[in-house]
Amino acid sequence: MILSMKERVDRIMNSKKIIYLSDMTIHEVQSVEHVGQHLLFVEVGGGLLFQDTDVMTLDEACDAERFINKIKKQYKI
Repeated sequence: MILSMKERVDRIMNSKKIIYLSDMTIHEVQSVEHVGQHLLFVEVGGGLLFQDTDVMTLDEACDAERFINKIKKQYKI
C-alpha cells in the first residue's frame, strides 16, 4: 500500500506518539518536516528527527501485535 504525501503527514499528525522501530522507544510528536519531494521527517522532543518510514504510530503497533497474536493462535505457534 503506497500512501500519498498528504496521507503520510496525516498519519503522523493524527497521532500524539510514535514508536521508533530501531530501538522500540516511544516519542511524542512535535511536528512533521517535508524535505524535497519524497522525504518526510518527524520531529520529536529533544530535537530528534526520524524518517516517517522508520516509525509506527501507537495504533499501528497495536494493530500489528493483534495480527501477530492472531496468526500465532491460528497456527499454534
